[in-house]
Amino acid sequence: MNYELSLQIVLSVVEGLTPVERLNAAGDFGTKFTLNPWIIMLGVMVVGVLLTILVVRNLKHGEHNQREVYVDFLDKAGKRGLSYRESQILLHVARLAGLKHAESIFTMSKAFDIGASRLAGPNSAATMTPQQVKQLVLELSYLREKLGFQKPVSAPTEPAGTSKKPSTRAIPEGKTLQMTRRVNDKSQDVEAAVVKNEETELTVKLTVPVNAKTGELWRVRYYYGASVWEFDVSVMNINGDTLALSHSDSIRFINRRRFLRVSVYRKALLAPFSFERQVEAEGSTDAKDAFESGAAVPQFVPGAVTELAGPGLRIETALELKVGQRVAVVFDLGSYNSDGSLNNKTTEIVEDIAIVRHVKAIENGWSVAVELTGLSDSNVDKLVRLTNAEAVKANTKTQDDSSSENQNKDAEQTSVKGQ
Repeated sequence: MNYELSLQIVLSVVEGLTPVERLNAAGDFGTKFTLNPWIIMLGVMVVGVLLTILVVRNLKHGEHNQREVYVDFLDKAGKRGLSYRESQILLHVARLAGLKHAESIFTMSKAFDIGASRLAGPNSAATMTPQQVKQLVLELSYLREKLGFQKPVSAPTEPAGTSKKPSTRAIPEGKTLQMTRRVNDKSQDVEAAVVKNEETELTVKLTVPVNAKTGELWRVRYYYGASVWEFDVSVMNINGDTLALSHSDSIRFINRRRFLRVSVYRKALLAPFSFERQVEAEGSTDAKDAFESGAAVPQFVPGAVTELAGPGLRIETALELKVGQRVAVVFDLGSYNSDGSLNNKTTEIVEDIAIVRHVKAIENGWSVAVELTGLSDSNVDKLVRLTNAEAVKANTKTQDDSSSENQNKDAEQTSVKGQ
């Protein structure tokens, strides 16, 4: 008997029943049909296991996404010349500002102001000493300046690659360190020699006397082979021109390729600057006259800086150069008012020696990538600040910039939270 025939028989039987008989039949079916308790328990257990697997999977996926976001944030901070400590402070500022996308903090000065005020505000400062609050306010001011936000931070008043992570404990005695002191938003570069390196402290001797104070924050650079270690330490003890510094396990490796790149236009002059060359004075029989005649002066060729990357420049020029060649570079840095606007009455000129890193032929000349080599720490910081400021003003779209949609959402959220 097939399915259709069976169905027809059942329907015919049902149609032949009276309403009362149909009701009784339905009641009998409901009373006779019961579920085994073990089957119910097994079903509940299966559902529970499936829900547990789903929750664990979502948690792992969320943790993976958070780690990716965190690593991406550190990478973007590194490209802007920020140390590990500065990156951590900036991430905390972004969270306190209520940004959904932390990377938006790189271009949003208003969000930085809100987060910085909350970070150094009464609630957070209650767990810190007055000296720690003062140091934090100074770090926030320096960080804001480094990001290219021209307006000073409105700080609150003080309240009543290896597998083994490198450490400053690995710096040998006798090595030279380049130290930068930040006092009242001003830089002071000092050279020092390591006289003792113990487990608890790093002792250095300054080449010039400095009126340092216990608890001050110093930025230090140690030139190790082809790389540079940069780290932040605090002064633990002072004995004349000898300082005992705290150790740091947060070493940042300086790499010229990690600086943020931004398109600009600055007038420039370039001239070959070799160690030695031969010159001749026209119309003179005495070769010594070549110096007095001006032939010994480097012959500059006009050009234009089209890209800034901290100490790295891209220059378009008619001068043909080779990779590895030294050149004298002069370019217009510009001069800016406190609000970030260009000051047309004055300008700053940068002069330095550079090494040619890359050369590419373009229409009517050459595109040359150079690296400035005679810069001090404060000089590099100034170029980094200028690069970041240009990126903020021009809203430069780089590979690591967040989408404009995310920034607009964060701007609206920050505006609400800041009110």
